[in-house]
Amino acid sequence: MRRVLLLLPFLAAGLDAADDALATARALERGRIELAARLAPAVCAVFRGPGGGSGVIITKDGLVLSNFHVTELENEMRIGLNDARIHEAVVLGVDPSGDLSLLRLKETREWAFAPLGDSDALRQGDWVYAMGNPFLLATDFSPTITLGVVSGINRYQPGSMRGTLLYPDCIQTDASINPGNSGGPLFNFRGEVVGINGRVSLRERGRVNIGVGYAISANQIKRCLPDMRAGQIVEHGTLNATVRSIDDPEWPGGVRVTFDKLLAPGCAHDAGIQIGDALVEFMGERITEVNQFSRLIAVEPKGRRISLKAARFEDGKWTESEYRLTLDGIPLVDERGKAMKKPPRTYLDMEIDRTFAAARATMQPIGAETREGTLTVEGREPVALKEAYAEGRVTVAAGGRVREATAGGGRDGEGEIDPDLAKDMLERVAAWNDLLGEDGRMRFATVDFTGGALVGHDTVDRIEAKTKEGVERVYFVHLDTGLLRRLDVYSRNWARWISLVCDDWREANGLLRPYKVTIWDREKEKLLQTIAYTGVQKG
Repeated sequence: MRRVLLLLPFLAAGLDAADDALATARALERGRIELAARLAPAVCAVFRGPGGGSGVIITKDGLVLSNFHVTELENEMRIGLNDARIHEAVVLGVDPSGDLSLLRLKETREWAFAPLGDSDALRQGDWVYAMGNPFLLATDFSPTITLGVVSGINRYQPGSMRGTLLYPDCIQTDASINPGNSGGPLFNFRGEVVGINGRVSLRERGRVNIGVGYAISANQIKRCLPDMRAGQIVEHGTLNATVRSIDDPEWPGGVRVTFDKLLAPGCAHDAGIQIGDALVEFMGERITEVNQFSRLIAVEPKGRRISLKAARFEDGKWTESEYRLTLDGIPLVDERGKAMKKPPRTYLDMEIDRTFAAARATMQPIGAETREGTLTVEGREPVALKEAYAEGRVTVAAGGRVREATAGGGRDGEGEIDPDLAKDMLERVAAWNDLLGEDGRMRFATVDFTGGALVGHDTVDRIEAKTKEGVERVYFVHLDTGLLRRLDVYSRNWARWISLVCDDWREANGLLRPYKVTIWDREKEKLLQTIAYTGVQKG
């Protein structure tokens, strides 16, 4: 009896542990069920003619992601949602190489949506949901849900012979993906879209999932999203050059990645790269193999400014050089196809308004305020800086020199200011305020959304505008944050385009302002000035 009594506490502890484990399992199960129910209204069935695929709404105003092989170059599609209704949608832009399409639901309302997440945060073994409409099973458009894990990351899946449907940096999952799932979302357990499902590995002559599916990563999608929102047929970037691996025991790692073909004209050739040069670094990442380079460049769109380092063997040694160049494009759609794929202008105007609204909701126009900090002109020592803004007046004290610009002229030290310099100083304020004013678009004679760009590590919207006075500007706005990341204006004083890149945003005294601004010669990509603010005050 004593032995039995001694065992009772251990048995009780074991039963408590089992109860706790069961409660945990049931809580996780409830969480999965609740998450699936929350996500279902954002998951779409996408129809083109009798066939179809899947998609997902990624913004509350009705932007939908799907696959290019689902929509192709159509301008309009039908969207089925789990409200058992069909909704009309316009195809804004497509990415044939990356197998992506971006649509907008026509009805103006607030839609259930799931935001894009950070696919770089995924790790092998993470749980994921795949949702969509495989085999068009759901006549009421309620999505099918499959559960799996991330089987692999940074997978490379080659495209077709024409260069379309390339999956250069995709997510591999064992969540069941079948025909009809194409274009549907891959979710993490926070309810974020980390990928768009599109491909599977199949048994020979079969079209049934065998446990290997692939999703286009969310971070690749973000690179091309502004171009698609601008109604473009996205072309992926190329150096118009090829590389191959060469065994070289004297090279770090024993393998040298070397340029073996160059097309002329082509951005690599025109930048001065030569056959035989070694590719050392691409966009800050050290290159050790050809597939690694292919994966990195294939996710970048045409027109993206990139940096690379190459080494040349001369005088018995390797010498590294850094290059900055604009990627050429890989055209996959002929002129007839481009003419056919034209979204209505009104939907592109909606995207312009959306970008401006994001900026207006975040920042304030420049009014009566002062800023203090340091100014560094390239090649000179930093000097103390104080700026004061008032209605129609800008005063800048740098070192011992004071400049004041007004609509009627102004002063520079003891004399009159150069008229072009005064206009430059006032134009920067006008450019900022025109973007942020409530009637911002009305101040422009023309506005065009020309796609995206990379500023630092951020993909931003690129908006070209011309004022009613004929002044041209280019705005680069980060859509997620609404922050103006870069502003391009034509400087009368310097007689060239300059870029003001805004970083280190802080809120002080009710004003959200960049605390670091670098000013560049846009055409020569030469750094001209750096401003580092230490304080911003109203009035």
